[in-house]
Order: sequence, then C-alpha cells, then structure tokens
Amino acid sequence: MDTALFERTVEQSSASLEGVTILVADDELIVRTLVREILSSLGAKVLVAKQGNEALEIIQSEPVDLMILDIVMPDLDGFKTYERAIALKPDLVVVFCSGHAESGKIATLRTGG
Repeated sequence: MDTALFERTVEQSSASLEGVTILVADDELIVRTLVREILSSLGAKVLVAKQGNEALEIIQSEPVDLMILDIVMPDLDGFKTYERAIALKPDLVVVFCSGHAESGKIATLRTGG
C-alpha cells in the first residue's frame, strides 16, 4: 500500500467520522488492520472482532453505530451474526463484505428473504 498516497487522500478528505463507533468483524487480520487504520484516521472509534461471537459480545457491551461484517467466518458466518446482532440492536447499520462470492445469499438478503 502506498502510505503517502493514503495520507494525502485522508488529508484532502473533508469527511469526518468523529463520534461514530464502528465495529469491524472479519477473520482476516489484514482486513481488520487496514479498515481500522483508515476509519480511525477519519476520526471514528473502531472496534474489531475476529469472529461472529466476539462481535456479538462487543455489541452487547459497547455503543456500536455501524458494523462492517465479513460474510465468511469460521465460527459464526456473517448472516447468522447479522441476525443475532439485529435482535440485540435493531437500529444497527450493517455493511457486508467478503472476499468470497456469495451473490445468491446477498440477493436473498436484499429482498428480505
């Protein structure tokens, strides 16, 4: 990653995430680290979880505004984590991400199925 380019982009950005708490739930260390660095540089408080059950524990103990959620995780997949997270905090905003193709499941989720 070109860190100089990243730093210039952040400096030029007028976006601020001050006061926003974001939970990043992903089993890949590099993803958690990069997303945390980027969002923290924009002022967000960033919490990380490496598995679904850990994310649910954080949601129960911290005021989370947004969760960035990996779909494919070893202990509890993103869809099950989502269902349980929404049951705990119905107003939680969730953004799904994955390095694996799950298009059929995502289409089902979009239609509320």
